[in-house]
Amino acid sequence: RGEAAAKSAVSSLEQLRERGNIKDVKISNGHKVVEVSYRNVRKGLVMRRLCEEKAIFGDPYTGVLAAGDDVSDETMFEAAPHEFLTIKVGAAPTAARFRVETPVLLRKFLREQIIPR
Repeated sequence: RGEAAAKSAVSSLEQLRERGNIKDVKISNGHKVVEVSYRNVRKGLVMRRLCEEKAIFGDPYTGVLAAGDDVSDETMFEAAPHEFLTIKVGAAPTAARFRVETPVLLRKFLREQIIPR
């Protein structure tokens, strides 16, 4: 049911985009999500820019965590410097440094990383 609803939503959005002659909007069907975004904006680009701007003003982040379960999260993993903690949730191919299979295992992984033994 969810997949059919997502396909229907994507189809409707694509028709609206075509009728409105909107060329710079991307519509994609991800993992339990329909994403609508400007073609030239990616999560990785936004993440990198936020971090760079914060550093320019003399207050850089001491650590960054990027975790996600969708193909749209891959741009974050690809753009992240090696010192960022990047975690893919799920089995799909990834550029993230770490992988866990479920959100429960993500929470366990984070507790293990944060709480000293």
